[in-house]
Amino acid sequence: MMNKPNYTVREAFWNTDAQRLSAIRREVFIDEQQVPEELELDEKDGDGITRHFLIENEQEAIGCARLLPAGQIGRMAVRKPYRRGGYGSQLLRFIVRQALEEYRIAPFLHSQVSAIPFYASLGFEAEGPEFDDAGIPHRTMRLPDTADALAAVYQDGVHRLRDAKHYTHHVANLARTASRTLDILCANLTPAVWANEEVLEGVSALARRSANSQIRLLIADSKPLQGVSHPLVRLVQRLPSTLQIRVINAEVSAPDHAYAIADRQRIAFLNDEASYNGFVNYRAPAECRHQLDEFDRFWNYNSSSDPNLMTIFI
Repeated sequence: MMNKPNYTVREAFWNTDAQRLSAIRREVFIDEQQVPEELELDEKDGDGITRHFLIENEQEAIGCARLLPAGQIGRMAVRKPYRRGGYGSQLLRFIVRQALEEYRIAPFLHSQVSAIPFYASLGFEAEGPEFDDAGIPHRTMRLPDTADALAAVYQDGVHRLRDAKHYTHHVANLARTASRTLDILCANLTPAVWANEEVLEGVSALARRSANSQIRLLIADSKPLQGVSHPLVRLVQRLPSTLQIRVINAEVSAPDHAYAIADRQRIAFLNDEASYNGFVNYRAPAECRHQLDEFDRFWNYNSSSDPNLMTIFI
């Protein structure tokens, strides 16, 4: 196993990086695995919609892969001296995050049977029978839409949020994959996030999943919601046994930050709700515990129900 100096994963482009990409694939697939060249290099490589990725070790290209618009990851290769050094895992995680965040699609791939344990360690699950591809047995593998799969992809790293769309995507992930609890602190249920269809579907599914589901919405100001048909407030009205909303008391200073916490383990946090500057962490029980201590104090001692939110648009 090689020592692991600084490495980088980046998107590559066929019109400028074809030589580096094809050199890795030729070394791994054509020379090492005896895959015919006409099968390995195809028209998808330069079609302008296929996305390519490189992992580099101190500017030496050591691995690559590509992502098709349908969410299929393929042509993943790491040069032999660098295998078992964690490079393939980092490359795959980077690509999976691109598929999830930009295509909003569960990625899949055709794994050589010998590589199934590697992909399984990153959350992928095998499905269907074995099939032959270029003389090598393969199986289809797909990333399931579960909290465990997301944790395998994102690990316990802090991933910076870029904008409202990015925050909304991760909030939807938390809501959709939560098994029991979702705790939300925000200013006033900004529609860009809290009226988003994916978020609403995730919250609704959790609320209906079990009698033990608990969703708490803690907001700083209810005035913008009064007299407005907000879809999340309507959901509170329909499912009051599992979905509750409270407003921080006016005499108390509300936090400037905001967050959504799922199952007391996973968090999307905004330092500044107006600019969407923050992070997401899919394995953060300590951080969640700290924020939930604050949340519970406000919920139990410094907030109250607003009857206006329960009587409008029923």
